[in-house]
Amino acid sequence: MDIDKLLSRSLKNADESRKISEDTFEEAWKVIEKKKKKKRKFNFSFKEFSAVVAFALLLVLVPTLTSYYKKWNTPTKPNISQKEPPNINSGKTSQPGSINVTEPVTNADTPTGPIAEYYPFNDNVKLTYTGSGMEFASNTTYIDFIKGNRIQLRTNNGGTEVCQVREIKDGELRLITSVAECYYRDDLTSIKNDKPEILLKEPLAKGTTWTLTDGRKSYISNIDVEIATPIGTYKAIEVTTESKFGKDLAYYAKGIGLIKFITIGSDNFQVSTTLSKIEKNAPFTQEIKIYNNDVEANKFFYSTTKLSFNTNDSTKAIFEALFKSSPIKYFQCISEGTKINSLYFNTSDKTVYVDFSKEFMELCVGTAGEFAVLYNVTSTLGIYYNADKVLLTVDKKPYESGHIAMKEGETFTVDTKNPEEYKK
Repeated sequence: MDIDKLLSRSLKNADESRKISEDTFEEAWKVIEKKKKKKRKFNFSFKEFSAVVAFALLLVLVPTLTSYYKKWNTPTKPNISQKEPPNINSGKTSQPGSINVTEPVTNADTPTGPIAEYYPFNDNVKLTYTGSGMEFASNTTYIDFIKGNRIQLRTNNGGTEVCQVREIKDGELRLITSVAECYYRDDLTSIKNDKPEILLKEPLAKGTTWTLTDGRKSYISNIDVEIATPIGTYKAIEVTTESKFGKDLAYYAKGIGLIKFITIGSDNFQVSTTLSKIEKNAPFTQEIKIYNNDVEANKFFYSTTKLSFNTNDSTKAIFEALFKSSPIKYFQCISEGTKINSLYFNTSDKTVYVDFSKEFMELCVGTAGEFAVLYNVTSTLGIYYNADKVLLTVDKKPYESGHIAMKEGETFTVDTKNPEEYKK
């Protein structure tokens, strides 16, 4: 639903309500004037007496209603300029009441066994790979999430960003899903796949063979192969995958994981990627746009800010904290008591789904105030997920206020209105 149309409809309803009050006042006044001309003294009929009482009530109620109407249609502008923003870039909170956005990774959660030795789940690391043979052979990899026996990787090769979920189960290292153009950060570790691609299989011995879902053949072609990298020489397990177009060679080193990957074409042309750097305590940093507005001047702004994500940081908790402490000091998007119950992007319908707690309605006061909250939230989330639609609910129910009543499944259209960049 277009927020501009909602605003126009709400203002029209408000004008009609005000006109009814004015017409009622005018009718009552005519009654009094008519009776005054007859110059009666204290000899009022019941109808005349009722008219006088109605007039008196209108004299009292009209100013009150007018004041209430102005208050209802004037947005609340919380004083947030003196408030220190919560710590949204670390799982270790430093202030009372700040949000703990990290679900810690413990040794008890991570898998063990021979495969885990050659593909360990290490949190908060940045792996840099140097490539040769083509433009996008180099890449950097971060660890988004580690949930039990699953790990989510984020790899950027300078041309695109891909998120992959891998799993260690039943003596196999499996590829569960791979999402291209994944510039947003969602937890994909719960995705189901009954036919995953096997990357490595026990026993970890030469000759272990398996067939991939597309018919290609993979096998352990060697063990204890010496592989030289910019950070050292390692003994690795070599996995060969053959196809009619050539073959791939993957090398896994104990305690590190994938250290080298080579693709050899049918014409013997090679593209290689080699691990060249390991950085610990390296959060994934992302630059995003935050939308806000000055409701008094009716101006829209955006501000660019950087967010840092450690492994298992909650994206919804980080946005919740961000909405409460916008870098643009005009309008607080959500109240202190508001929670984001859920937040995710559906790749099938290209829609952002966000569910707030009932406290979300606390700042949706007046037509302009409500418009500001909805615009700021839907624009920020829509641009972050590169989506055109946002389905916003409150405690799993369609959004509904005194001005707007959304239907089940109805979405808000993302519209950034060509805002100005905020200048401090």
